[in-house]
This record gives sequence, structure tokens and C-alpha cells, in this order.
Amino acid sequence: MTKDFSNVLGMVAYFEQSSRYNLANLLLNELKSHFDSAKSADSAIEDFKNLYKASKAVKSLRIDALLIWISLRWKIKFEGLDLNKFLQILQQEGLHQTRRNIVAQLARNNLSDEIIDNLLSMLSREFDKPNLFRLMEIIEEKLKKNHELELYTRVLRFFFSAKYSEIIEILNVNKNLKEKIMTEQTHIFLFSYYKTAQSETGIREIISFLKTKDSLEHMYIAKLLFTYTSATIQKKENAIEIINLLNDSCPGLSKQPAFLKEKVISLIYYRDFASISKIRESSKSRQDFFLDDYLDEFINLCSTFRIEDIVITPISSDSNRILEFHGLVFGNTRYVEDLINVGFKSLTSASDFQEITKQFTVRFYIDTTEELKKVIQDNLKQLRNDNYEIIISDSTLKKNSEALARRGQAYFEAIKRCVEEKAVYVMFPPDMTYGNGFLNLIKNCPEGGGAGGGHIRHSDIKFRKFLKDPAFGELLRSEERNRQLATLALTEWRIDFHRYYFENILPSIKFSVENSVLSLNQPFGVMLVAKPDAAFLVNILKTWNPRYGGKIWDTIPQVFDHNLPIFLAKRGLYYGARSSDEWICCEPTNDTGYIPQLKALPPLSELAQLESSEFEKLTTRPYELRIKNSIFPASELLT
Repeated sequence: MTKDFSNVLGMVAYFEQSSRYNLANLLLNELKSHFDSAKSADSAIEDFKNLYKASKAVKSLRIDALLIWISLRWKIKFEGLDLNKFLQILQQEGLHQTRRNIVAQLARNNLSDEIIDNLLSMLSREFDKPNLFRLMEIIEEKLKKNHELELYTRVLRFFFSAKYSEIIEILNVNKNLKEKIMTEQTHIFLFSYYKTAQSETGIREIISFLKTKDSLEHMYIAKLLFTYTSATIQKKENAIEIINLLNDSCPGLSKQPAFLKEKVISLIYYRDFASISKIRESSKSRQDFFLDDYLDEFINLCSTFRIEDIVITPISSDSNRILEFHGLVFGNTRYVEDLINVGFKSLTSASDFQEITKQFTVRFYIDTTEELKKVIQDNLKQLRNDNYEIIISDSTLKKNSEALARRGQAYFEAIKRCVEEKAVYVMFPPDMTYGNGFLNLIKNCPEGGGAGGGHIRHSDIKFRKFLKDPAFGELLRSEERNRQLATLALTEWRIDFHRYYFENILPSIKFSVENSVLSLNQPFGVMLVAKPDAAFLVNILKTWNPRYGGKIWDTIPQVFDHNLPIFLAKRGLYYGARSSDEWICCEPTNDTGYIPQLKALPPLSELAQLESSEFEKLTTRPYELRIKNSIFPASELLT
């Protein structure tokens, strides 16, 4: 590495400003390595002074982060630094790995038992396995003197090494540690019991523990218990017993609206409508959530839906089959801009879109709100043509204030509409960038089933900057759109979520490189296409799962991401894309708030009951990522 820091930093700033983050990161890594391998503190300090002086001429958050990291690494005093504020800025910008690196280094400079404990907890909750294991190595001598802390690190190490039986063995002979894991690392406790086929035992143990604590701070734990119950307990009578036990054991929690709502949702899942009626009839029957979340409508749908009520519209044999692209737009006008400039533009400019319009009667159906309907109509005027129909409706979502709670209704009604018209259903998120290959998914989709996969999340912040650049138009015009999308998503638009690809942290996400080909085991991804029949609607109502809390109607679109593809695959009714050359779509994702481990750890009910051999067979679906020119950053990036 040259010591001409001005030139290097200038290049970093240039690459960052031109949204070429991958190259900026590679240069920053080189600088980091230079200081990592410094021969002495004196030489590191001398180089730091020169680097700091050169940094004054450029403006870059990533360079500032590197300076702070070096100052902590070599215990160099950094004047005028509000570190807490800076860490908050990193959080807001989605630079989570950088934030964790700095926090970890800060903690290493002052390793009290309390700081170690807090840092271990933070790193494990955020699944920062590399920093976690490095910290364990650093504190090895301390652990020899602190038995409880040593046991805690052992549990965390076993968890990230998938040794779940060993975790339970430790917890069964150490009450204090068991209580700590139950409260601070509940996901580790429940997941370990699930992976050792003891879900019900683990759930009951936490309920017994909560009985002695029972405070509002344990609401999160209670929600996880509801999630694991619905995912892993098949027998209705066992599940209802557990739900009632949790309710009776925690009178402080059970009186809270948030708890009652989760309880009602679980009762709907197990079709215990009699118990729900009793809750409705109680003195507090008109809880706000019944009204605000349209629970009554959802209950009525689950309890009264019948196949025989579906009226199929006769379609003449000589007419083209309807294909409906169904999208939702609500909230602020940014999503209208996304609909026009991202979703609609990338879809209609795809190489196979014209062929789709020849083979199908294409209809765009946009569910929106009273506030946005005219805005969308005005923006879509210039995009209307004879190749497709555009329908804009506010009849379901109604107002922006109601739309979030109602969006699941819009999905169900759209699928029901497609069943009645024998149409093909295509989910059309307005902010997604679509590659070439939709026609392939449609053609391969089984009747009564679905097709999907090839769905890659990426940074929203970085994508928004790219969207303003002429390069986005060039991307859509490129014959290599799919390869360029795959490359951009995993390099320039990199997000903290991608750690789950590269580090193989979670059991359902495996990533490998062989012969310069990247392979992501993406068992199902998002199911975008369906050829629904009446049974398909029933299967939606069979496979929804109260998974994340939130709005009850959101369980409908969530089945497309989770249980429904698995349910269909077990019956030979699902097609998954095999490579990015075949199909890819890319979704901008919140840089600050997206926590994938919360989605990936709680088991899916459709997988929870499978034998390990069945599980492996069903969830092994490699998806090859064909990166343009086979360029891929093999080294760990700083940011």
C-alpha cells in the first residue's frame, strides 16, 4: 500500500460519490490492512497523522469510520469526537458492520466483565459471527477466571456451530445461565429446543419461568412463544392448552391489548372460534385491534370460506388467457414514483414483455387509496397503450390510514378474482427491479400452483442514488440486464443482510463459490407467479402462519414468501428459477430496520414436522448467480 494517502482517499471519495461502493470498499480494506500490520505503535501513529491530514480534503462517512477504527485500534486520541452520535449516524446509513467493528474495538480497549457480556449479547443478536468469535479469542484468559461468562460464550459458540444438543446439556445443569438465555437470547433457547425435536418442552419451560417474572418487558418473549407454538405444535388440543397456560401464568401480560391480540390470532390459526366468541362477548370485547386491524373480517373469512361459493366465469376457448400484474401503492408519493420509474419501466422494457402481451391478455391492476388514485392516473396516462389494460382501484385499501391493515385483503381479492376468471396471477411490487425471464416463470408455473425464486434484496439507500444516475437507463437497455442486476445487487448495492449469504449463518441460507459460479441455496424465495384454482385459495387459508406479529391480514401475502411455496412443492406444484440468467428480481430493503434472523430463525410450520432427510431434499434448491465478467469480491468488505 502506498503512503500517498491523499491520492488513495481521493479515489475512495470519487468511487463513493459515483456509487461504486465496491471499489471504495476494496481500497478502504487495503488501508485497514496497512494499519493492521503496522510494525509498531509509533509507525502506526505517524502514518495515522498523515492519513488524518489527507482526510481533511475529502468528505466521506466511510473514511471517517476508518479513521475512528484506527484510532481505537492503536489507542490514538481523537479530538472532538462524539462517538455515540457517530455510531447513530452509521446505524441510520445502514453501515452496520462498520458500526459493529468500531463497537467491538472500543470494547476491546476496556474489557470489563460487564462490557464483555453486553458485547457478546449484541454481536450474537445481530449474528456478527466473525466479530463474536474474534472477541472470544481475545478474552480467552478472562474466561478461565469467570466460569459463568465462559459457559455463556460456550453456548453462543455452540449455537453458531449448530451444536444444539450441547446447548441444552449446559442449560439443564446451570439455572442462572438458563434464565439468562431465556430472557436475553430467547431465540437461541427456542431454536435449540426446536432443532432437537423438543419444541413443546422448551415452550413450557419458558412459560414456567415467566410465571415467576410476569412483567411488560417480557412481551417480546410471549410473542415468540405464540410464534413457535403455531409453527411446531400440530395437535390443536396441545396448542390450545399451551395458549391458555401462557395466558393464566402471566396475568400481568395477558391483560395487555398486544398480548390479547396475539392470543386471538393464534386461536384463529387453530380455528378455535368458540374461544374467540367468548373474548368478543367479554366486558372488554371491543378491543381497538378488532376494529383497527379488521380482525372480524379475517375471522369471518377463515370460518366461512367455501369453495362452492366461488363463481367461475366461463371463458371462450379462442380468447387469450388473462394475466394480471397486481400491485399495491399507498402511503407517500414515493411509491407512485417507484411504480412508474422502477417497477413499470423495468417490467415493460424487459426482453420478453412484448411476447407476454402477444400470448396473454395483460392487465395491470393497481390497488391504491383515495389520496393517490388520481396521482397514479395522471402519471400513467402516457404509459397506456393497446397491449395491456390498466385498472386503478381504491375500493379495498380505501384511505392511506387504513391501507397497511387492509393490504392482505387486496391480495386475497386479487387471487380470488384470478380464480374466477381463470387468470394467471403475478405479484407486482412497484419498487422492484425486474430482470428478463418473467415469461419463463409463467410458462413453467403448474396449474393450481406457483413459481418464483431469484429474489435478491439490496440496499435501499444505495439503490436510490443509482436510480438518479443515467446508468439505470443503461441497465434497462442492456442485453445483459440479468447479469448486471446480479452484480449490482451483491456489490454496489450491498446491504448488511448479505452477510447471511456470505457467512452461511442461517440454516436455510447457504452460499458457495465453485468454478467462478456463485450458488445461493434459495429454497423458494418469493413466489411471484400463480395459476390459482379454487383449491389454491383454500391452501392460502391453510398455510398462513402468525409469524411476525403486526397486522393479521399481512399473513396472506406472507404465505407467498414462506409456507405456501413449501406446501405446493411437497405436492409437485411449485417451480423455482435455477439461475439469474433464467430470472432475477431485485428488491430495495430498509438499510436500518431489516433484521432477517427474526424471519429465518422461527421455524416454518410446513417444514417443522419434516424428517431431516425430507427437509434436506425439499430445501435444497441451488440458484446460480451469474455475475457479469465473473467479478465478485472474495474478501470481507469493511462496509
